[in-house]
Amino acid sequence: MQLSRTSLRGARNTVSSVLAAVLPGMVAAQPTPDEPLRCATAAPSYRFLRHAEDWQSLRDSACRNDYWDAWKHIALGTDAGPVLTLGGDARLVLINARYLSFGNEGGDNHNVLLQRYHAHASLRVSGELRLFAELKSNHQNGREPGPLGTDVDRLDVHQAFVDLGAESATSLRIGRQELVYGSGRRIFPRNGPNVRGNFDGLRLATRAADWRADAFVFRPVAIDPGRFDDNTVRDQTFWGVYATGPHRWITPALLDVYYIGAKRDAARFQQGAANELRHTLGMRLFGRIDAWDHDHELSLQWGRFGGAAIRAWAVASETGYTWRDAARRPRASLRLSVASGDRDPADPSLQTFNSLLPRGGAVDEGFNVSAANITHLRAALTFDVSPAAQATFAANSTWRTSRRDGVYGPGGGLIRSGASSTARHVGDSVNVYLLWAIDRHASVDLGAGYFWSGRFVGETGPMRNMAYVTPTFYYRF
Repeated sequence: MQLSRTSLRGARNTVSSVLAAVLPGMVAAQPTPDEPLRCATAAPSYRFLRHAEDWQSLRDSACRNDYWDAWKHIALGTDAGPVLTLGGDARLVLINARYLSFGNEGGDNHNVLLQRYHAHASLRVSGELRLFAELKSNHQNGREPGPLGTDVDRLDVHQAFVDLGAESATSLRIGRQELVYGSGRRIFPRNGPNVRGNFDGLRLATRAADWRADAFVFRPVAIDPGRFDDNTVRDQTFWGVYATGPHRWITPALLDVYYIGAKRDAARFQQGAANELRHTLGMRLFGRIDAWDHDHELSLQWGRFGGAAIRAWAVASETGYTWRDAARRPRASLRLSVASGDRDPADPSLQTFNSLLPRGGAVDEGFNVSAANITHLRAALTFDVSPAAQATFAANSTWRTSRRDGVYGPGGGLIRSGASSTARHVGDSVNVYLLWAIDRHASVDLGAGYFWSGRFVGETGPMRNMAYVTPTFYYRF
């Protein structure tokens, strides 16, 4: 069913009128600027975390030049009263893939259509109180032999939280939410699969000078394919502190420092299954110096796996150079990532690194390989095809760090055991990515890749070369 602009505008005005009648007596008045608002030179941008968008520059209707702008700042009553923001996004992915996870997920998947729809509302009651809610609907067609666990969630609450002290130096967020920290190597909402990840928990954020620090405790949300039936994962708990800011010793770079605790019941590695209590201490140095950019991260882990000790580590480093004066602004980059693996499955102690809740695989999201026990080298070239389009070509080589441990998926599951092979080489791949921003709302991505399986894959099961082509369409409002 399609709605005309007139009917949409009428629905928006009805919502505005109803809420304006209910809320004014419940909220404190917000200050009105002494000077009239100046329109921003550029329109506010849509962000990966939709709740982090700032549309206050659109409170003056003269600053609105897009149809959806009127939905971004709906005054409920007076100009100093509550403000409602409405939005949403859609993602359509067409998958043509062969032998994902080295054939562990079956054979070919041709013309698999994944659909993701989100709609959200943000109510800024005052400078100290904000409410945010987001619904999701996820569907798939054509997956053989059937949908994956991350393909379908027909209708559910994706986010629902309250911000206390929303615009203060210290704020508290309570409820279902998305979290992203740093490079996304440790905490990131699952985004490659059809059903995006989310968490139930608390986040206390504070700012001091140029530093920002978050303290958090949360549990992931389990996917149930029905309607309004997603529940908290009770056997996993995460907590920690993440801080970001500058330091005079490393200027102009920035520094991330973090501690993350994780408790999982019946965690499974090649060595076996046991309750896991893991602590991660990390540091990340990143920034840009003229045409050079860099991102380096070190993580150390310790704890208990059953009755034995955990000792694990990971390092990741990427350096790039951009020819800023060249016509296509090409950027060449080199990335090296190494994560420890278990040295002896017969020894109860565990050296397998746990990436926790990372952003896709160590190689890329298409090939579903996590960083655990992986040494990965990537060389890439990115350049502008046009003012609105960009292309990336990448070559990857993937090896096992330890000959005694296996290869794991992004969710932590064991894809291939290393018990029957001493080979290190997992495989090599090439990838092509094309990104086209059609306009402010719509974009198209095209990802394609081919993975040549190495000796390790051939010695531990069917030796399948993987391939995929995935055009993706996005629309945001």
